[in-house]
Amino acid sequence: MRFFLFCFSLLSFAAYPQSKPAIEDPSAFLARIYDTFSHDDLSSAFIGEHGPKRIASKAFIAVLDEDQALTLPGDMGYLDANPICQCQDYENLVVTKITILSNYNNKAHAAVTFRAFSDSSSTATTTFDLVAENGQWFIDDLFDDDQNSVRNAIDENNKSLRAKGETN
Repeated sequence: MRFFLFCFSLLSFAAYPQSKPAIEDPSAFLARIYDTFSHDDLSSAFIGEHGPKRIASKAFIAVLDEDQALTLPGDMGYLDANPICQCQDYENLVVTKITILSNYNNKAHAAVTFRAFSDSSSTATTTFDLVAENGQWFIDDLFDDDQNSVRNAIDENNKSLRAKGETN
């Protein structure tokens, strides 16, 4: 009888879906990325990072990797600035506002307003499409002040390079 109760309890436990750990708030994910820009060392977040420091979705990484594969030796690829801060240089970047515009079904749309230089009053806003993969957020696309898609621009450039035969 005890064996039967033990088996029944195991089966009933397995029959009900177990709750997954709560996914991090998308604003916390973005704050963590921008925090790497708040000091002047070389450890700021890199959109094309692989491995445990990866911050871009698998689909976005594939576009970035293709860009690098198509880039001729000595050239730097499509991105000539960091799309996260829309800058080549920054000094103690200051985030002034993170706004979650939508957050539904493992996708979020958010905007981050910041000053690239702490002593400047000039602000910029980068908008993000985020996607959850394996319970954590990743950047699936980002948009500049003019709402131009960085991922689409790189992808179109990749297609153009392939069509012209201008590849590595």
